[in-house]
Amino acid sequence: MRIRHDIYLRLLTTLLCAIFLQLSPLSAHAKLSGEAELGYVKYDSKTNGVTENDARSFQQRYSLLYSTSNLLAGGRVGGYNISLGYEWAAFNTKMKTPNPATDVSLSANRGHVLYEGEIFIDPKELPFQFKAFSRDLNRIQFNRDTVMVGNRAVFADDLVTPNLTTDIIDGTRIESGATLLLGVRNGLTNGYNEIFRYFPMLLVDYRDEINHDPKSLSPVDTRLSRLAFVSLNKKDNWFHYRTSKFSDYLNPFNDWTEKAFQIGTVDQNMGRRWISFTNWINLSADGTFTKRDAKNTVNSVESYDLNLFGIAKRQNWEARTYSTFRRSIEDQNLIHEANLPLYANGDLSPETDWRFRFYDHEKKQANVTNPLERDSDLLASLQVNTFKRSSFTLTPTLSVERYDSITGNTLAVEGSVETTSTRRFSSVYGLYGRYSGKYFDSNQSGRTTGTYTNQEIEGRASYRPSNIFFFEAGQLFQVGSGTNPGNSGGSAVVVNSGFGDSTTSKFWRTNGTTINDYVRSVTTLKGSWSPAARLQVSLSLTEDVLTASGQPVDYITRVTNTISYGISAFSMRVSSSYSRENTGSASNDWLESSGLVTYQPNRFIDASLNYHYTREKRSDQTTTFVNLVQKFNYYLYRTNGVSRRLLELNEEINYNENSTDFGSAAVTSKSILLGARYYPLRNFFLAGNARYTLTDPGGFKAFVYSASTGITYSMLQVSLDYTYGNQDGNLNFKRVEKRFSANLKKFF
Repeated sequence: MRIRHDIYLRLLTTLLCAIFLQLSPLSAHAKLSGEAELGYVKYDSKTNGVTENDARSFQQRYSLLYSTSNLLAGGRVGGYNISLGYEWAAFNTKMKTPNPATDVSLSANRGHVLYEGEIFIDPKELPFQFKAFSRDLNRIQFNRDTVMVGNRAVFADDLVTPNLTTDIIDGTRIESGATLLLGVRNGLTNGYNEIFRYFPMLLVDYRDEINHDPKSLSPVDTRLSRLAFVSLNKKDNWFHYRTSKFSDYLNPFNDWTEKAFQIGTVDQNMGRRWISFTNWINLSADGTFTKRDAKNTVNSVESYDLNLFGIAKRQNWEARTYSTFRRSIEDQNLIHEANLPLYANGDLSPETDWRFRFYDHEKKQANVTNPLERDSDLLASLQVNTFKRSSFTLTPTLSVERYDSITGNTLAVEGSVETTSTRRFSSVYGLYGRYSGKYFDSNQSGRTTGTYTNQEIEGRASYRPSNIFFFEAGQLFQVGSGTNPGNSGGSAVVVNSGFGDSTTSKFWRTNGTTINDYVRSVTTLKGSWSPAARLQVSLSLTEDVLTASGQPVDYITRVTNTISYGISAFSMRVSSSYSRENTGSASNDWLESSGLVTYQPNRFIDASLNYHYTREKRSDQTTTFVNLVQKFNYYLYRTNGVSRRLLELNEEINYNENSTDFGSAAVTSKSILLGARYYPLRNFFLAGNARYTLTDPGGFKAFVYSASTGITYSMLQVSLDYTYGNQDGNLNFKRVEKRFSANLKKFF
């Protein structure tokens, strides 16, 4: 018999718990808990008077768990806790159909031991700490509506969800582990254990995870074992040895083993430690060697990882770097990858600050069958923000990026300067201006060779005569000329930026990397009106014109309106936009609107209205989508010493429409729901609701009625539910569904 559980560790944990249970005083923290669950479901459906499904399901689950815990020597030595119990569950489900060959009969029962044992030993006078545990507290769950009846799934019913138990989710989930820590942890010692300061801190950690559930719909039978040996050999310099083993007993092809050696300023909890190299420089460095051997060679890895992190802080500047290097062999690929980022910022004066970024990414990949693949991305960027106390600020920026790969290289240079007004200039008027230029020199094998330039000029002017009105006008000009290098791989300096914003087309214009020579003009007018403190009405108009080589002139006109208002009891936000695109002789339209209104004047009333409308016309074909949801809830409370809810009234209206003129009829769904829940006693309720739905095409009318009652206590839950659904439509179609369920849960 193959033994896969960590028997020795579990026996050791249990034995130690038993020993300390005998040696320690009787625990004041012992308890016995349990659960009992019973459930019954009866479901049947008829179509045109013929029984389609007749199903019954019964489920039961029981569990019992004893737990005890105590401290050793009043907590000066440690403590323990033990839990032991058992859980068992079963179900029986039968489904009959008009064809006996498709009848379904399902039944199963499962049971497993629940346990947990944990010991924690931590003598305060000794540099010693030990912890061991083993547990399997995985609880049984029931799966519902996961089988097929005939050619359709039972959970596909439109009226009533059957909720028939069809499977049990069970299995073994054992987690075991032990941790031993030796050494002085905080540098504090007393007279007789001073000698321990001269010994290195040691940590041994073992973890074992067993996942065994071969009877589920997705069988699993795996085990993951991990062992870590960590030593602190000098201050914050740690040495790690970690080994892991993964076994898949159902598919051994997934098995692997891994060993890792690490040395550096990473502690036993894998937290990074920082070393004060000087009073203003902190460093952190580590190196790791990892080797994973797998039966599936794709998962085999051998890698070296080096990390050097540094932080330097002075009074007027600070810098950070997080450099990494990795050499790995993965699936017969030799990969070298290095990253060297540097971020720095500082202040030159009270009026001037600066930011600098440097980034170097190098990657090489070699394969025995393929040629060498390499790419590198080198970036340097500097930004200065000055005249912050003047009427206008000035912010120049310069970025240089070079991207090289086996197919060629691209050099990109971007320079920009922008200025914006401050309150020293005016508190009523605001001005903003920006100019940027980009230059690309690309030499890509089989793609593009040549130069490309981007230029942008942007200006904005705003006017705020009072807190009620605000106006803004903006103009953007973009010019591109030359041979577009496309997406060359660079991450900072991007070709034809701004083509993915909300004002662009959904067609050829979206992808700016395919456009060569072009001229683009974007004019924007905005205004907002705030007649009250919490009311704002805004309107914006955008005219986006693009003239590109090889393409007709493209115009996009967009109008956006937003209205928002909110007080403690009422809030509203409505946003609408209309866009029209004219490309040559073709035109496209988009109309979109959404809104949300909520009303809650007190704890008795809660109402909301939410809608979304979209209309799109493309090439004389129109698509429309409408969704409207309205809800209203009323709550009645009884106050007799303590306030409690007495009655709930619920109402909901839902409307959906999806229509096109592609030749198919519009699909609409309208429904209204009325419900109530009454609490004659604090823990007893009566509830019922009715839903009417009309679906077209087909004229399908559906009525669903449900009633339920239940008792809810902290240790007892009982519920009875009955649902009746009736649907009819054209072509003499009629369907009736019924469902009755009873559930009982008892906790103690």
